[in-house]
Amino acid sequence: QDVAGARDAALDLFRHLAGESLLTKDDLQWGVSRVLASLHELEIDCPKASEYTIDALAGMVADELLGVDFLRRCLLLRIGGGEGLHGLAAIQRKTPEFSKKEFGY
Repeated sequence: QDVAGARDAALDLFRHLAGESLLTKDDLQWGVSRVLASLHELEIDCPKASEYTIDALAGMVADELLGVDFLRRCLLLRIGGGEGLHGLAAIQRKTPEFSKKEFGY
């Protein structure tokens, strides 16, 4: 399995669709919220769902498809319970250049 290649292809698709205005910021945020809220259930079928999600969302932050301010709101709202909070903290660690200003580190 080429997980990194599949993740990169998905990020390319998101970039393309956003660039063509076929995928809005609200669409991305709504989808990410739903994925974070479902992480616990996704891990039943795919034990590495959190790991894959963290890597994909960190890529979306690095590509500026998602803003750190949105992730901070997810953290404050505790979207996804324990798994979601763990994932959000991991995304912050993977994107320090973006998280530093927003989270004050």
